[in-house]
Amino acid sequence: MMELKMFSKPVVFTDFDECFEQRAQALGELQPKTPVLMVRPDYRIGISRRQWKLIDTFVRHPEQFGDVTFDMEPTCKIYDIHHGF
Repeated sequence: MMELKMFSKPVVFTDFDECFEQRAQALGELQPKTPVLMVRPDYRIGISRRQWKLIDTFVRHPEQFGDVTFDMEPTCKIYDIHHGF
């Protein structure tokens, strides 16, 4: 029987409401088999140019990152309400 080999691809997860440092730590404890980048953009502007550069670097060179990397746009404020649709 032929053995199936899986090739891991880096995962980029962007979300205004779900990407938090605590969730990134919890995900890291699960030791994902592929690198994960969690991006929390500023809900007023979306993903910033800085974050796009980070995402591009992550996708091209995931080996330069840890198991789970968390990034929050510095202008982002944390609110207790959901701003999405």
